[in-house]
Amino acid sequence: FDYGKKHNIKVPFAKMAFATHEIPAIAEEIGYPLVVKGKFYDAVVAHTMEQAQKAFYKLSAKWGFPIIVQQFISGTEINVAVLGDGNGTAISVIPMRKLYITDKGKAWAGITLEDESLIQLAQTFVSATKWKGGCELEIMRYWNTLFDLTEIEFCFFEFYNIFGLF
Repeated sequence: FDYGKKHNIKVPFAKMAFATHEIPAIAEEIGYPLVVKGKFYDAVVAHTMEQAQKAFYKLSAKWGFPIIVQQFISGTEINVAVLGDGNGTAISVIPMRKLYITDKGKAWAGITLEDESLIQLAQTFVSATKWKGGCELEIMRYWNTLFDLTEIEFCFFEFYNIFGLF
């Protein structure tokens, strides 16, 4: 959240939690529903304190700490596949609207989008981070024009190196 603010990238409000007793104060700031995320993978939408605590225990046991407690954003899920050169330039940007989502929340089918605002968001991200290699920006679009960057999934540099991209 702080990084997004610094680089003018809209990101849902989020805080890290290391113990369940921290959740009530975070929930008071964010409101329900909220999203409880593992530090590497998995996310659970919680509508109550009990659901948030259960998710906290499950995700911390699986992935360790910290646990991310994030504001829930409702809208259309969009992924943007990005390839950065490590110097701040996006070599490739491909936005996609998710059409089918698996039970794990992963895109299984989608359609590519021609949307300059999504391409600009990806370029802003790559410029700010000097990203090298591939990543996927997960975005929630709402009201057709506004969007939040909800997650960044990275691809290992070695994967791209195998194919001679770097």
